[in-house]
Amino acid sequence: MMSAAQLDSSLTCHCEQPLVSVIVPAYNSQDFLEACLESLRSQTLHNIEIICVNDGSTDNTANLLEQAAAQDSRIVVVSQKNAGLGCARNAGVAAAHGKIIMLCDADDMLKPQACEHVYQQFEQSDCTAVVFGFEIFPETALHPSLASQLHPRDVVITKSNRGIEQLLFEEKARPFAWRIALRAKFMQEQHICFHPELTLGEDQYFCFEVYPRSSKTVLMSEQLYLYRMNNQSMTHTIGSGVDARLVKLSKHLACEQAIIQDWTNACFMGICDEKILEWCLDLLLLDVSKLPAQNQVSFWEQWRTEVLSRFSLQEIMSSHKFSSAAKACVTDILSDTHLVSKRHLAMFYLHKRGMVSSMKRVVWGLTHKA
Repeated sequence: MMSAAQLDSSLTCHCEQPLVSVIVPAYNSQDFLEACLESLRSQTLHNIEIICVNDGSTDNTANLLEQAAAQDSRIVVVSQKNAGLGCARNAGVAAAHGKIIMLCDADDMLKPQACEHVYQQFEQSDCTAVVFGFEIFPETALHPSLASQLHPRDVVITKSNRGIEQLLFEEKARPFAWRIALRAKFMQEQHICFHPELTLGEDQYFCFEVYPRSSKTVLMSEQLYLYRMNNQSMTHTIGSGVDARLVKLSKHLACEQAIIQDWTNACFMGICDEKILEWCLDLLLLDVSKLPAQNQVSFWEQWRTEVLSRFSLQEIMSSHKFSSAAKACVTDILSDTHLVSKRHLAMFYLHKRGMVSSMKRVVWGLTHKA
């Protein structure tokens, strides 16, 4: 295994291309940006470039980026009007010159050895994608839903229908895009990019886009990313009233539609439809159940038209791969009432998460109320 110094020395002898490009989208990130950039400047692999995209910030983010770029020639600043996370990341990728593309949000950090270890993995395995673990800080903010997702197992998964299903629904490889590093050539050849119109679920879309196309994906258990939980994130600010919940659900619906459209275009539908439909239900059921009955009916009618109709429902409902709990929920949605019963809702989440995990979420919710 080559050391960081050997990697840099080897590059200096042959070419000027950076080994790794780290894309940092930044929008009003003045409070955390300096810590993020310092973690990148301190990487043990020196031959990297840091592409910072100022996405129309209105605070001091732009000035901080310019100051950092003046201090370190590896930092490149790209400025654009506010267009959202996906567009900012796409702009960063477009400006990158590295062999490997990594991501780091402006309020997060990479551990010092992250770029080095990820690049070594690409060199050793000749893979197209690497997925690594992460830590959450502060630890007290760790939600039970993330506790079991902090690091995947060490495994190599080659492209196959079974492998795609594993990566999306069995391995700890979703939902965060920043834990996925990709070979730049692979991104170019497969036209991999973030959906420009999604404002919630863009990371989910990215996972569903990448994994079916990756010829070889390496999962590594090492926790290389530091994910900061703060009150500015979308999940904390979206609200819990009826109108806010409807907005959230419309964004989730847009995400599901985008994924299904991409899979339809790429002829991926049929690989694991049962799992995808269960995932679609999981994304929506709990929030829909908290709406007034009239709103629930309207939403499920829309979902039937825009999502459920894209599946071969008769085949799925007769498949043993589609759980009985999911079948019960779909049957309720298709009924005259268009309402999922509380019993079937409880059955679905007990099936998906298990009794222990469900109870942990309830306890966490009770102890973290504002």
